[in-house]
Amino acid sequence: LPLGPLSLRADAGDDPAAARRIVDQALAAAFDDGAMDAADAAEAFFPVGGAWRALAKLHIAQTGYPLRVLHHYKIDGREAQRFAELVARQSKSSILASNAVSRRRAETLPLAALVLARTLALTQPAQVVFSAFGLREGAMFEMAPPAVRLRDPLADLTERLGADRARDPAMGAALMDFIDPLYRDETPADRRLRAAACALADIGWRQHPDYRADIAFSRVLLAPASGADHAERAFVAHAVRQRYGGDSDHPEPAATLRLLDPERRAAAHRLGRALRLGFAYAAASAALLKTARLDVRDGAVTLRIAHGRSEMLSDTVRRRLEQCAKAFGLSADAAVDA
Repeated sequence: LPLGPLSLRADAGDDPAAARRIVDQALAAAFDDGAMDAADAAEAFFPVGGAWRALAKLHIAQTGYPLRVLHHYKIDGREAQRFAELVARQSKSSILASNAVSRRRAETLPLAALVLARTLALTQPAQVVFSAFGLREGAMFEMAPPAVRLRDPLADLTERLGADRARDPAMGAALMDFIDPLYRDETPADRRLRAAACALADIGWRQHPDYRADIAFSRVLLAPASGADHAERAFVAHAVRQRYGGDSDHPEPAATLRLLDPERRAAAHRLGRALRLGFAYAAASAALLKTARLDVRDGAVTLRIAHGRSEMLSDTVRRRLEQCAKAFGLSADAAVDA
């Protein structure tokens, strides 16, 4: 539709009423000829393009949202419509006063907001989900082989990043196997996030011990993970933070408190405790971790250690085992195989 902010400004000049008439006429024509269907957008509307991304940046600034990542930024549909209507009435100077939008974008943002507001009024989506990608990324994706298009971008990123940053690239997979017994009733979506946390569990080892938890949290939270929404980012970041003992001396980051409900924070905490146990036993050696396994039954988790490895059952390992068991609501035990 010919509703880009530059085209709209050229056609309507500085007359807001004229701009609204042009937008409404174009949208009505699109719906009337079947080019658009309001029912198709009932679940979510995905704004694409720089002007609408600028609107998301402004909303992030206005609401004090704790994560300045545009991709997967979500707003309730009605809230998004109200906000777009508000911005459509603002002057350039008031938009610039927010310090969230460039001068170039401030020129056209009210018109872009008008188009979004009128579109949302017609489609009434439950959510508005912003995209950091656009035409070029879509064209590149279409050109990629089918095997590439089917890959999970979150798994791709975390496996590559984890292998690059970890002391032992095989540790992520070993951790998954080691803690599997704690996750017998896991959903595929939860397993996907657990795999990401395992892959990134050694991402902070090069940092000073006093700062590892917070640095690891920030690195995971702000990683270019196109395959994770904001709550998923926060879950994996919080789990990795707990792996470094992040809840002992440091307050929880605002991103965790706002993006995760108490149940998901507790789940991330449990995962972090399980990862912490694995590193307490094996440091960063996948081969060493394979000399132990977890056995979960009758309300207890037992750390079973291979014959000849009794020296691995240190006080630290016992303490981490007890902490892990407590997080999962289990009792703890340890045994060395005969």
